Amino acid sequence: MHKFTHGDLTVDFTVLSGEVVGSEKMSETHITSTGGNGQFDSNGQPIAVHINSVMVINHEFWIRTADGIEHDVNFRGLDIPLRSGQDISLISAVSNDGQTVLHTHLQNQTSAKTYQIRDGKALNIELELSPFRWKPLLIAFVLWVGIGFVSGVLGFLVGAGYYIYQCVKGSKRKKLLITALDSFLAQLNQRVESQYHAPQPAQAQAPDQPEVQAPTQPAAVTSINVRKALSRNG
Repeated sequence: MHKFTHGDLTVDFTVLSGEVVGSEKMSETHITSTGGNGQFDSNGQPIAVHINSVMVINHEFWIRTADGIEHDVNFRGLDIPLRSGQDISLISAVSNDGQTVLHTHLQNQTSAKTYQIRDGKALNIELELSPFRWKPLLIAFVLWVGIGFVSGVLGFLVGAGYYIYQCVKGSKRKKLLITALDSFLAQLNQRVESQYHAPQPAQAQAPDQPEVQAPTQPAAVTSINVRKALSRNG
């Protein structure tokens, strides 16, 4: 688990790495129509029927991790080329309740390609990291009403000025958050890629053992050997 921290905000990220053991793509078509049904334009002319069709790709594949477990992954509206036998890493953000998983990057180490699925801006929206803050609006309303008893115009200007000021501050905070998220994603993506290409530790080998020669067996003593030895000494 990898943690992104920005102020009092924390987002968990996971990395799922393994081998693709299956990949299947299915498409679905959505058809919509506009016009017709007795509709007329501003000139009184009937509006012709226009039919629009949108095809959505549903991609389902399985990743088998080093522990032998196969994980089912579904992409909707994404057409990423994958085939069985390829090594990939999938980087995802997890919501605080653990119910939502948002994929951000898919690294295909076999083909040396990286696909960005979501950036910091998309994560900020889908995880609601910068929700609408009601407190500044309520304070601005109180200022407007309170000062409005003395001067309605002054109360409106003070209340509106305070709210605009808080909106500008909130916009700056959101931009800093998105920038920090993008930076974190780039670093995490690089870290995962580096870990895959890191050299594997060499296996320990036993030191070379000196060659042990088998002891020489003495030649068998026979009568022929004795006669040869006596003849040489004679």
